[in-house]
Amino acid sequence: MTYQQNDLNAMLKGYVDSFEHTGHTQVSLDTLRNNAGFGVGQEFAGFTDLSNQRFSVQLVSGIDNSRPMNIYLYFHTIISA
Repeated sequence: MTYQQNDLNAMLKGYVDSFEHTGHTQVSLDTLRNNAGFGVGQEFAGFTDLSNQRFSVQLVSGIDNSRPMNIYLYFHTIISA
């Protein structure tokens, strides 16, 4: 499976939407912009079981050593016993 995103607006919208679905309503586009933040959200087409699969993230950006940044990956998931 491959999910590629090039549209910055779609990335941000997906990020904000992902937190809204978890009940965290303090995340908004205005909050991100005011704090110079950025997020990438990817909505999968339905339930995707990755429990037995390895996966990777390939990120291309203009970030370099002169101004390093941290990246955090958040996965909103369904856990069942």
